[in-house]
Amino acid sequence: RSTSEPSGVTPLRTSTMLAHVSAVVLIASCSSSALELPHGGLAAAPTAPPTPVPPGYPPAWPARPPVDERDLTTRKLTRLLNDAELAVRVLRWTLLFTSGVTKFLFRRSAEVVSPLFYKTIAVIDIRGVILDDRGPHLEALNCVDASRMAPMADSSYSVSARRVERALERAFRCRRVSAVVLKISSPGGTASESALMYRRIGALKREAQLRRRKRNPPEVIAWVDDVCTSGGYYAACAADSVWAAPCAVLGSIGVISRSFGYQKQLKRIGVERRVLASGAAKAGLDPFLPVGRDVEARERKVLEDLHEEFVRAVRASRGDKLQPQLAADVAARADAHAFPTGARSWVAAVPPLRAVTRGTRAQRGDGLFDGSVHAARSAQALGLVDAVCDDHLLSALKEKYGRRLRVKRFRA
Repeated sequence: RSTSEPSGVTPLRTSTMLAHVSAVVLIASCSSSALELPHGGLAAAPTAPPTPVPPGYPPAWPARPPVDERDLTTRKLTRLLNDAELAVRVLRWTLLFTSGVTKFLFRRSAEVVSPLFYKTIAVIDIRGVILDDRGPHLEALNCVDASRMAPMADSSYSVSARRVERALERAFRCRRVSAVVLKISSPGGTASESALMYRRIGALKREAQLRRRKRNPPEVIAWVDDVCTSGGYYAACAADSVWAAPCAVLGSIGVISRSFGYQKQLKRIGVERRVLASGAAKAGLDPFLPVGRDVEARERKVLEDLHEEFVRAVRASRGDKLQPQLAADVAARADAHAFPTGARSWVAAVPPLRAVTRGTRAQRGDGLFDGSVHAARSAQALGLVDAVCDDHLLSALKEKYGRRLRVKRFRA
């Protein structure tokens, strides 16, 4: 070794580097000779054998098939159609909701704004037989003939005080209502339900008057365009005034009880009726037993009491408008036609006799409280009706309250 070697590189360090290089070359040559195949290629790296699938496990998922372009297009179109159908549904429900909200707001605004420019008239339809529609009712004591109630027993042609009360409460709650019209078309009904309807109409009318002390309370008008007899007229007496069409029929202020007797037929066929009662009047109007005088007297007393209630309501409602003496003359002329011979015809036909007995007959209520039925103009002459309107109800209301009216209808 020469002494002229560059400084900084020692002989020991040089020999160590040469040893490392030779070792790397030797390892590389050994690896290439071990992996070389006879035909000159390279061997693949050894892989681990596949793990066997235990019994009971599901097989491996199959490979995903190639995607068909036509199938992909069909899926896209189906998704697009579903989105379009959903959009149509959303649009339809949006339109329905918007129209409902608009209608509600329009009605509310009309209820608030229209009373400032129009007078509100509430009309309540009271049509049908007056009876309690919640259960069985008493058919023995009616203000109307029981034979008329048979074809009208359907609930669609009946009205009760409960339904009329609910309709009246809604009508009186209207803003600035000027009048409440009871459009009555009823042949009557049970005495109890007719009296209850009369009292409820009067009570609600008084409550409305107390609530509207500073303003004029609404006027209650009974309008009759067809039939308003017996219990129907009982309910109409609760109104402030009664209007009628020219061909309407009113009146029949009375109470009736009708039944049949089969005792003779049972005796003819050999059937005996056996009734045990703890009271003497308990088996009153049994159709299979003969009616005694005591039973008839008790039942007549019941009818007279109900009739007095009816007459008291009519007198309190109509007051000085009633014409009992004129009604007595009408009843006398009717008796003259009904009894062509006899004392009653002489009393009715001879004016002096008729004038002498007029006061007695008027006090008795002949022509008014004897169940007589009158046409509209005759009823107006007797004081049962305030006005006979030749036109329609709306025309009559316009004549009284002006042309600018807003009518709200309620079904009882």
